[in-house]
Amino acid sequence: MLKKRIIPDTLMNYNPITLSFDNEQEKLYQKIFFRESLFISRFALFVTGFLYGIFGYLDYLVAGEMTQLFWLIRFAVVVPLIFGAFFLSFTSLYQRIWQPLLLFLAVTGGVGISIMVVKIPDNIAYYGGLMLVFSAAYFFVRLRFVMATLAGWTILILFNLLLIGFGQSTLSNIVLFNFFYVAANVIGMVAAYHIELSGRKNFYLNLQLNSKKEELEQVNRNLEKRVDERTRDLAESEERFRNLAELLPLMVYEIDGNGNITYANKEALRQMGYTEDERFTELNILNFVTSECTEKALADIHFSFKTSGITKGEYFARRKDMSSFPVLIYSVPIVKDGQVVGLRSVGIDLTEEKASEKLRIELGITRQAAKFKQNFLANMSHEIRTPLTGILGVSELLYKSSLNKEQKELLATLNLSVDNLGEIIDQILDYSRLEAGKMTVKSSIFRTYGLFENSRKFFSTVVQKPLKLNIKVNEKMPTHLIADQRRINQVLTNLLSNAIKFTPEGTVHLNSWVDQWIGENECMVKIEVVDTGLGVSEEKRALLFQPFSQVEYSDTRNYDGTGLGLTICKELVGLMGGEVGFESKPGEGSRFWFTFKAGIAEPKEIKEEVFSKKDDESTESKKILLVEDKLVNQKVIGLILTSMGHMVSYAVNGQKAVDMYEPGLFDLVLMDIQMPVMDGVTATKHLREKYRDEPLIVGLSANTFEGARENYMDQGMDDYLTKPARGEDFEKLFRKWFRTESM
Repeated sequence: MLKKRIIPDTLMNYNPITLSFDNEQEKLYQKIFFRESLFISRFALFVTGFLYGIFGYLDYLVAGEMTQLFWLIRFAVVVPLIFGAFFLSFTSLYQRIWQPLLLFLAVTGGVGISIMVVKIPDNIAYYGGLMLVFSAAYFFVRLRFVMATLAGWTILILFNLLLIGFGQSTLSNIVLFNFFYVAANVIGMVAAYHIELSGRKNFYLNLQLNSKKEELEQVNRNLEKRVDERTRDLAESEERFRNLAELLPLMVYEIDGNGNITYANKEALRQMGYTEDERFTELNILNFVTSECTEKALADIHFSFKTSGITKGEYFARRKDMSSFPVLIYSVPIVKDGQVVGLRSVGIDLTEEKASEKLRIELGITRQAAKFKQNFLANMSHEIRTPLTGILGVSELLYKSSLNKEQKELLATLNLSVDNLGEIIDQILDYSRLEAGKMTVKSSIFRTYGLFENSRKFFSTVVQKPLKLNIKVNEKMPTHLIADQRRINQVLTNLLSNAIKFTPEGTVHLNSWVDQWIGENECMVKIEVVDTGLGVSEEKRALLFQPFSQVEYSDTRNYDGTGLGLTICKELVGLMGGEVGFESKPGEGSRFWFTFKAGIAEPKEIKEEVFSKKDDESTESKKILLVEDKLVNQKVIGLILTSMGHMVSYAVNGQKAVDMYEPGLFDLVLMDIQMPVMDGVTATKHLREKYRDEPLIVGLSANTFEGARENYMDQGMDDYLTKPARGEDFEKLFRKWFRTESM
């Protein structure tokens, strides 16, 4: 047996030819080498098999009559063996035989190429192929040095035997080929030897490092032990402890086995209300805790005497003047000659921390209250809007029936009252959203004069007295703006409502112009509402933009309202980057104005809506499934839809709707959101999963909170209507989704 070599730099024992370690180290190395080589070995097998097969195209080009033989070697022998080994690598057997198997594959592949060289000696590509086999054996497939060397020389020997026995090469060519391949083998051997040697050195070095790590951990444990011993020594150094304790901004004191105070630093004296001249140290520690904490303090002291570690407790300390404050005490035993003779303690005043904790608790309660208010308002909105659907629906149906003038006026009054109630609900919800910081601005492109068309329509609908509206838009105003049209309309409508409310007769002027150009494509727009009404007195002006405040406070006030309108306007205008203000003279009228930041729409961004001539005509009769759990709403909405010529079926919850729906049976599903058994969102998801793009589903809910429409549509609904829904809302819905069918 060869003598083992010692490498001085690593003290690694290995066989200089086979590079093997001792048995245990060799087993561990082979295990790690296999694990690290498995991926590249599989990759090499796959690539080698692929290339060996793809080079069959070369046979097709140059082999001629030998093509059949060469393809037999490639595709009947070598390639199946290689891919067989590749699939075998995914089994446990591969680890036991992988080195001999790779050796066998390398020799087989080499012999196959050697036969091709012998048969067609003039084609140099096959000599290159044999060279690739040598390279793969030494560098690619992860053969160990010994196996790679054995594979290389075996291939070379078999190549020579085939060349001499069956080839037609001259002696000089044989010598030339051998010179070339022998050199390649020698180079491959040297490289493979040093590659494996380097890997084994790294492996051995890692073993040494792990061993050193364990030694260092042991040293560290010894050091920790020595630190503990040193800490105990320092604890017995009373002079050093005293100096340190006096510098600390904490209460530091010591007690003996009976609980009497034997030492207290200046901070402890100060906190407890004593001077250095007073005999503080002769008192018992229990004198300095409140009566409700005495029992706990005594139990904690007894426990601290029995343990060797640090203990802590939280109490209410009592000062000399009998005032108290929260304190956190850390204590450690004082040990002398192996016996616990007392306790050394540090006290921390928790007054500020407790105040912060109280503040956090109060803040949490405030947040919970705000959340409760949000949920309460949302539920109340839903509960109020749901019966409003019935009231408005019945009113609308009655209005279309044969009524005399007085009855129609009564219905108009009823509708106006319902509208006022809806406005009050909206204002309360808007104020709640503003309070919670959940109100957002959503900009879009809109036609500027559309704002004032809406205002004119609103004015003509609401006003019931000798009052005129005069609208003036500056000619330099951009035709299209980019801003939140809905919020601007909301502010404008509120200001117009106030002007109408407090102007018995006369004129309301609505003026608009560009107040300031910010840039080429951005400006500040100013809109003012001027009335000739009652005006606002000096003492009431400060209350105008305050929440829940009105210009009248008597029990017999003449004008209704929540007192939130102007407050909401101020907040909305602020969100849009503008301001709001007013001027007023009692008896002469008022001028309210607001500004907002707006972008200027480019011509290419403007998309004008083109409507069919038949947009205002009724759509064809549709089959509708109304999913609504409230019987009143079922009846009212059903009557509205049937009066429009549609056929309506009913489902009392989402589960019934899912069970009833069949493709082609309904053109539209009106889906309420909140229902028993299965809600509208869940039912929509079930229908979408089952029928994909069918049916057309429109949500129907009293939820008017910000983002509700987008939320429901994101969950599968095609559109969304807010309760209470009127007949005109359904007409717009049908024109939007079915107008192409009626054209």
